[in-house]
Amino acid sequence: MTLPEHWVSADSATSLANIFQQRVRLTPGAVAYRDRDPRTGEWQDQTWADMQARIARWRAGLAAQDLAPGSRVAILLPNSSEWVAIDQAALSLELVVVGLFPDDTAPTNARLLENSGASVLIVEQLQAWQLIESALSLPALECVLVCEALRKPVPTRVRSVADWLPDQGQVTTPEIDAQALAALVYTSGTSGQARGAMLTHANLLWNATACAQAVVVSAPESLLSFLPLAHGFERVVGYYRSIITGATTAFCRQKRLLHKDLAAVRPTALLGVPEVYERYHRELHRQLGERSVLVRRLVQFTMNLGWSVFQRDQGQDRRHLRHLLWPLLRATIAARCLQPLGGRLDTAVTGAAALSPPVARTMIGLGVHLLQGYGLTEAGPVVSVNRRADNDPQSVGLLLEGVETRIGAGNELMLRSPGVMQGYWRDEAATAEAIDNTGWLRTGDKISRLEQQRLYLTGRLKEVIVIPPAKKHRLSRWSSC
Repeated sequence: MTLPEHWVSADSATSLANIFQQRVRLTPGAVAYRDRDPRTGEWQDQTWADMQARIARWRAGLAAQDLAPGSRVAILLPNSSEWVAIDQAALSLELVVVGLFPDDTAPTNARLLENSGASVLIVEQLQAWQLIESALSLPALECVLVCEALRKPVPTRVRSVADWLPDQGQVTTPEIDAQALAALVYTSGTSGQARGAMLTHANLLWNATACAQAVVVSAPESLLSFLPLAHGFERVVGYYRSIITGATTAFCRQKRLLHKDLAAVRPTALLGVPEVYERYHRELHRQLGERSVLVRRLVQFTMNLGWSVFQRDQGQDRRHLRHLLWPLLRATIAARCLQPLGGRLDTAVTGAAALSPPVARTMIGLGVHLLQGYGLTEAGPVVSVNRRADNDPQSVGLLLEGVETRIGAGNELMLRSPGVMQGYWRDEAATAEAIDNTGWLRTGDKISRLEQQRLYLTGRLKEVIVIPPAKKHRLSRWSSC
């Protein structure tokens, strides 16, 4: 497959820090990230060159901490371009990034900080750190950086980012060992006990490159990031993959404001979980129930026609004369129905759990390339995903190139790939149970069948996005269709 010229070449990519430098050289003036300024309400654009300068400042600050390679840096922030700048700065110094979930409880994050042995923590508000400290003292934590302004005396290891961050830093092109540890990504696994999956630059870079080659979105690509960057799915597919492809990423403020940010950003691509698409599906049909019979029939005809065109394009049906109506109905009726998702959505990727067939059929019938995938943190995380030209919504997709599979006892899916983790952090027993001595990973998921490298799973799917039940936020109502 011939990939776009503006993509970072897989042959020249050597580390996660290296691909960012290559992206800056390729498209320095293109918009990389967008954050909404809470003071003005305006979306602020950051070019790749702007981001390079921010990363250099964070790199200089972290370098001044005199941390040894392999030291852990924990990020407890919402998704933002700041998260990206810190991650890239740490990676360029061969530090190991530990992503923490802002929605997790303070005791949970305290335990993860203790387990990881993090030397530095970046947190949004002082109160968040005080709650963590009240749960555990964490003597190994040398420096706590708080993004908000500090107006009163604080302990010596607590600093305001504004005071700590250097005014500038030197732009460098670091030479990083691809086998160096890049991240500890915590997952509950099958037991519910959080363990840190050890993922190297090579693991994550391979997965991001394979995902880019599997999901080629029409240019210019624009994403809205709302799944937590602390987890591998959003980090690899939404963040690292976007560096490779040169996509623009806007960061959602809060999940409860997702519908407003979708309308403002109008993304062409979206990474989501079934809850997002199912809620849209319910709201669409609720609103249709309030419309006239004629409108309901017209929308249903449009979705049926879109599904028929999809089946034709997948080689499952022949051409019909009524397909000539599709361009008109897609540009009018379907586009109107998709307004709550921004009105420009071309590709939607879903994971974490099975998506119900009616929801998949609705999205596809409205002209969206809905691609279901499967993965687990321990695999880097993506294992399979449907392709635009080869899409079976009943499956969790075709294996990424380089993934090997076999069926173990009890129809358990076993896999081996360049993305498989190095093991669980400080847990040799759990590592030995998860990965055998020839590199095969036990997924804990049951497979119903494997046909021509396409996966069909049954029963429980291991969660891609782990959100504590007590902290789940209901997505607020979509705007009118």
